[in-house]
Amino acid sequence: MRILFTKRTFSRMGGSESLAYQFATRLAARGHDVRVVCGQSFDPRPRYTENGVDVVQVKPRGGLLGMVADASTLVDLMRTDVLARWAEDPLEVSRIYADKAWRLLAVPTLYPGPPFGIVLLLGLLHLAAATALGAWRRIGFLQGFVIEGVALSFLGLFLAQAMVALPSQTYAMPANAFVLVLLGAIVEFFVRALLRIKAAW
Repeated sequence: MRILFTKRTFSRMGGSESLAYQFATRLAARGHDVRVVCGQSFDPRPRYTENGVDVVQVKPRGGLLGMVADASTLVDLMRTDVLARWAEDPLEVSRIYADKAWRLLAVPTLYPGPPFGIVLLLGLLHLAAATALGAWRRIGFLQGFVIEGVALSFLGLFLAQAMVALPSQTYAMPANAFVLVLLGAIVEFFVRALLRIKAAW
């Protein structure tokens, strides 16, 4: 069978990119004639074969502005879809998103570790308390404020995208890097605070 995939990016890594890569290479391994037409594949050659798949790179029309136009079109389509769903049954849509968030918040991080929700709550409480008390400046760890803020921002964005996307519990895994950064900043905060107290005694 002759099969054609069209994809903005063709890559082993990513979400839909990786999925398209797996479909294409596995179908080619089964003897199908598979071609992928993409805008980017992280390979300088305009046309090449990878794992039996004929990959053709085409430059997106309009360059960067064309890519922005494509992205804005996708956002408009998503917005229309979401608005239509909200119009049908806003309570059901809210329930679905709340259920996705609740499931993700219960997933262990740093397996087996505390649930994602507990880590997020502890990070937010620590950041708020340390900022309100002016502790960052007192212990000489102003960069900790920035580190915790960035880690918590990424974890919040991670939670938001997971609520809108598929409700897979494996979404907790990529957040572990930011969980480690957050916990490291909190540990360093308390070590610096203890050393400051010890020096004062």
